[in-house]
Amino acid sequence: ASHLAVATLIAMVAFAAAFTIPGGYKSENGTAILRRNTAFQEFMVTDTIAMILSLSAVFTHFWLSRMTELTKDFDEVLFSVSVWFALLSMAAMVIAFVTGTYAMLAPSLALAIITCLIGLNYFVLAFLVIKDISVKNHG
Repeated sequence: ASHLAVATLIAMVAFAAAFTIPGGYKSENGTAILRRNTAFQEFMVTDTIAMILSLSAVFTHFWLSRMTELTKDFDEVLFSVSVWFALLSMAAMVIAFVTGTYAMLAPSLALAIITCLIGLNYFVLAFLVIKDISVKNHG
C-alpha cells in the first residue's frame, strides 16, 4: 500500500504545480508568463501526465481493494497495473521537474543544464535498481 501513498502524493504535488506554475502569472490578465516557452509547455504536459497516471494508480488500487473485498480474490494483474501507473507517474514527475526548472533557469544556461542532468539521473538510478532486482529474481 506504500505505492498508494506515493501515487497520492504525486497527484497532490502535480495538482499544486499546475497552479503555482514556474515563472508565475501576468497580473493584468492572469496568463502564464512563460506560456510560449517550449520547456514550460513540456512542463505543463508532463505535469498533467503525472497527475493522471498517479490518480489512475490511486483509482486502480481502490478498485483492487473493493474487488478483493467482494470476491475474496486478490487480482495480481490489477495490482501490477496500479504499480506501473505509480512508477510511470514518478517518471513523468521527474520530467515535469526538469522541464519546469529548465524553463525558469534558461537565462542561466549552465545552471539550467546542470540541474537537468542531475534531475535526469533519476532514470539512471531507477534503471540500476530495476536491473538489480531483475538479476536477483532471475538468477
